[in-house]
Amino acid sequence: MVLRGFLDFPAVGAAVSQFLFPRLICCDEAGFTGNNLLNPDQPFFSYASHDLTIDEAQSLIARARADHPTQMPELKATKLLRSVRGRALIVLF
Repeated sequence: MVLRGFLDFPAVGAAVSQFLFPRLICCDEAGFTGNNLLNPDQPFFSYASHDLTIDEAQSLIARARADHPTQMPELKATKLLRSVRGRALIVLF
């Protein structure tokens, strides 16, 4: 009961809710050719994350696929960059 009242204060509730309600954080890498990160065959390496909800992520992917149809089960930049349609999808985001 005290906790519920505590979360009713917007500033405090927002700060505390991030610790009380876990988020699904998704991470991915691109450009990894092995453990030798100084390998000249690996000029770029990136690691990114987001904390979209599952619904937000599904909505984003559905919109991208509706606007830019592709048959790829997983959207891979190396394949998308090979076509005009793929490049248009990348620019969308």
